[in-house]
Amino acid sequence: MRSVSVFNTCSIRLIDVGSSLMAASCSLVDPELTIGLPPAVTAATGMDALCHAMEALVTKGASPFTDALALKAIQLLSENLVTAYKDGRNLEARSKVMLASMTAGMAFPNAGLGAVHGLTAPLGGHFGVPHGVASAILLPEVMDFNLADEGAAAKYALAAQVMGCESAVEKVRAMNAEMDVPSLGSFGITEESLEMLASDALGENSNCNSNPRAVSHADAVALLRAGL
Repeated sequence: MRSVSVFNTCSIRLIDVGSSLMAASCSLVDPELTIGLPPAVTAATGMDALCHAMEALVTKGASPFTDALALKAIQLLSENLVTAYKDGRNLEARSKVMLASMTAGMAFPNAGLGAVHGLTAPLGGHFGVPHGVASAILLPEVMDFNLADEGAAAKYALAAQVMGCESAVEKVRAMNAEMDVPSLGSFGITEESLEMLASDALGENSNCNSNPRAVSHADAVALLRAGL
């Protein structure tokens, strides 16, 4: 698990933090507690769950076990998240979104994450971008980037099958559009900040290192630019 430990206007230092005491011994999951959650928060948290699943599906640490979990989460989110966003009192949709979040939450700790989570790490510290929003913005851009990797492309084809579409990338873009996910530019991020953000996103502890396709500094800048 990674955590922002020190940050200022110039840089963010990430350190590894881990302990069995950080894991719950029991979790009570009740979708009724999410009734009344603002639509924008529903979108951000739901898309972060989708990001967990999509990244677990293609990351270097993926396995048949995590693939099964990730694909089920992707299916449930593609079928129910937009409904939960538009009708926050739809308990069936919220239940399935919460189940998907839990399922993705079992996939990614065992498989790892990828470039989306690597690139989003400095966005909150420098510009206050909510993590789920940043994940939603960058997910389709990173997926499109990863299509150049044969293995990732094959996994995204499986994702498209369970999502009932031809392109998983375009489905994610459409979900973002339906839920009015903003751009990075709306948080005041400009071209002038991209080099610094890319530098902070990469390094020894970055999730970018687990991405199926290697991410260079220039790649990181280009992916962040696509989210503006």
